[in-house]
Formats: sequence, structure tokens, C-alpha cells
Amino acid sequence: MASYSLSIGPKNSIIGLWGVHYQVTDVSRAINFYTQRLGFDLDKQDLPAFGQVSSGRLKLMLTTRDSAGSPPGQDIGASNRVVFQVDDLASRVQAMKAAGFHFQHEIEVGDGGKRIHFPDPDGNPIELFEPHAAPDSMRPAIAAVENRKQFVTDWMLPLIISLTLVAMILGTAALLLRP
Repeated sequence: MASYSLSIGPKNSIIGLWGVHYQVTDVSRAINFYTQRLGFDLDKQDLPAFGQVSSGRLKLMLTTRDSAGSPPGQDIGASNRVVFQVDDLASRVQAMKAAGFHFQHEIEVGDGGKRIHFPDPDGNPIELFEPHAAPDSMRPAIAAVENRKQFVTDWMLPLIISLTLVAMILGTAALLLRP
């Protein structure tokens, strides 16, 4: 098993948990299970090889054995791993190699971003993942959606609640004032 004793950078070099990767035999069936039975939201799907579901901040990436991002030649379940998000994956990997880390392969680039895999000291697989940045052409649309969400939260919901309360009060008053 791997043995690590050197630090690879500042304590906050890992941004956070990106999600958990599960290798499954049937992505569509897994999506249905997590969304229909457990109430997860469907984020993405590229059937038959990939799906992503989420619940709150937890993301589950569901892939088949033959899909990109799954190390080749492993049995179902052998590729399940925790996925940590990082910035500048190439620099992070370079520092980790200098610190004695051993990776299962070189950095891979897929539709969602760049990734690399390595084991923890007990052999549990870990993935470091750097998602692709939104293209500049998408940034105004993303900002507009975020602004709309904020508008609904800050203005529309309180207005709707206030109008509902006024309607209830007027309705009650009308019933009380009936002859």
C-alpha cells in the first residue's frame, strides 16, 4: 500500500468534496433508483454510460465499467471512489509526485473536466477532479440565472407570502362582516 508522509501544499488545497463515483451495471436503472426511490435530482445523463444525480450538495456520478473515467479492467464496485475538487490539477499532481505520491495513470480529460486517480494508504481509490470552467459565452447566462434565483428569494417569495396573508385577512374579514 502507499505510504505518504509529506505535505503537498496549503491545508485548503482541496476545495471540497465534488461527489462520489459509483460504477454500476445499468446507469438508467441506477438513475431511476436514486431519483424515484430516494428522491435525488437528475443533474445530467448521457445514456447508456453516464448519469449524475444529487441530493443537496452530494453528487453521485454513475458510470458503467466501459465508460470514460472508469479505470479499465476493474470489476463493478472496484472503481467506486471519493472525488475531491481541486484548482489547477496539473500543478497539484506535480507537487504530489514530488512528495512521493503514485498515480494509477496520467491526467485524463473528459467532458466534465480533468481527473486523476491514486490510492490512500489502505488502497481506497481517490480521484482529484478539476471541472471545466464555464465558457465565457455562458457566463452571462449563468449570472442571469443566479440573479433570477436571488430576485425570487429576496423579493418574490416575501411578496407572495404577504399577498397571501392579505387575502386570508380580507377573506376572514368578509366572513365576519356578513349579515
